Amino acid sequence: MIIGQFILLAVVLIYIIYGIVKTLKNNKLSLLHKIVWIAIIVLLPVLGTSAYLRTTFIPRP
Repeated sequence: MIIGQFILLAVVLIYIIYGIVKTLKNNKLSLLHKIVWIAIIVLLPVLGTSAYLRTTFIPRP
């Protein structure tokens, strides 16, 4: 189980780094568009993980 989690974490980190590098190298985007895209790239995995954990774990009374 630990190996699977490590692989998933590695894939997500590589995806984030790849997306940020490709966004920064794109000269057709303005600075504001680059900032927005980088925020989206970083926030999507965070929000997805948060939504998953919120539905998986139920608070105890």
